[in-house]
Amino acid sequence: MGLRIFLFAVFCVLLLQPLATRAQSPELNQAYQHFSEHFAANRIAAAAPFAERALKLAESEFGEDDDNTVNMLFNLSAVYGLLGRLDEGIALGRRALAALEKNHGNGPELAPLLDSLADLQLSAGNVDQAELLLVRLQAIAQAAAKPEIEAAALEKLGQLDLQAGRHEEAATRYHQALTIHERGQVSDGPAGARALAGIAAALARQGKRRQAADHFRVALKRAGDDAALRADILGRAAEAEARAGRYVTAGRQLRESLVLVEKALGAEHPALIEPLGRLGEVERAAGQYERAEVALRSALALIERAYGSTNGRLASALFQLAEVLRAQERYDEAKPLLVRARAIMAAGGNR
Repeated sequence: MGLRIFLFAVFCVLLLQPLATRAQSPELNQAYQHFSEHFAANRIAAAAPFAERALKLAESEFGEDDDNTVNMLFNLSAVYGLLGRLDEGIALGRRALAALEKNHGNGPELAPLLDSLADLQLSAGNVDQAELLLVRLQAIAQAAAKPEIEAAALEKLGQLDLQAGRHEEAATRYHQALTIHERGQVSDGPAGARALAGIAAALARQGKRRQAADHFRVALKRAGDDAALRADILGRAAEAEARAGRYVTAGRQLRESLVLVEKALGAEHPALIEPLGRLGEVERAAGQYERAEVALRSALALIERAYGSTNGRLASALFQLAEVLRAQERYDEAKPLLVRARAIMAAGGNR
């Protein structure tokens, strides 16, 4: 699932931290409320200026290291990450982490920020930094007896191993996560499903297709009615099928995944962007150009709504769509898309 593997985690777990009970100005409260409203409506670009204003006001009213200010740093760091402004997001995340360490030591209060910062580092291609943060997160969770957080950290470490081609190590991490879930007597619930899907992905990378399919099947069964989790598992299964050149099966699984994401999060949620893009690629590879075009145009509309008209994701989607049009010899239609995509990239569009 590439560098956006944790998209669901970003959008579904990110907490819009409430302000603490200490008195704050009406201006800060208003900026925070506007930010929250835009973010909840998936208008990330529109949320950014309000998150920036809320941070400045919090710094002025509470100081740079106060927990209220840390909350605003956390929010703005995540927003910058989603907008592709990764260096800025990482810098703010590090600042927030330093303040939390000063206020709370090395306790479980650090967990959400370590998780978010690891995602930012991974998206920026800083795999070693992401791994260090996740190892630290796992250790903190283990010391604080937070098995769900520990298992989630292991699952993310397993994904890093997969991306690095360390398939056996990945399987080991996922098995460790599954053991934690089972030890907590949640083996028949959704919690263990993600670890099972990770094991399946590792098996698929090793060419063990039948075993992988069995694990994906059990993972889906265990996921039950959790639509977002089922969508994630189907996305992983589709990736395995596409890697093996089985595009028809991959396309079917991605379409089913999209239905589930829409059911769980709504028709305009940015979490639809990645699977739509992947569906476009799969359909193009299968020669289904009309289907590919529909998927990619849908992704374009969602990207522009959430991230604005100058975001690097938009340029990537424009390049994808142009390739589909060129494959159909629709060169006149492809040309303006390529011109627009190149203009975005030349202007420094972020991914």
